Amino acid sequence: MSWGIIFNTNVRINRLYIKNEKELDEKIKETEALIKDLWLDIDRLTVSNPKDITPNNEEPLFYISSKVEELKETIEEKTILLGKLYLLDDCKDDIDWNKVNT
Repeated sequence: MSWGIIFNTNVRINRLYIKNEKELDEKIKETEALIKDLWLDIDRLTVSNPKDITPNNEEPLFYISSKVEELKETIEEKTILLGKLYLLDDCKDDIDWNKVNT
């Protein structure tokens, strides 16, 4: 039953504009790869010699701790984005992509 309401469907996630299904799939793969790389960066920090990775004049423990915290925050942001992209992917068959691009 319709009440005569027309919705304009613009798909925007976190200041991200997705034009079609292919772009959505690419963004999902890109975000998954980025999260994987961020976890690898944390792994590299844990197995590295602190003296080798710490810039001059910095306390190694403080540097590694702040770097891991920064990576964790980025992983959290990207994981939230990935969750939203997965939700959009679940309902992509219901989206009229022609209307999204107008």
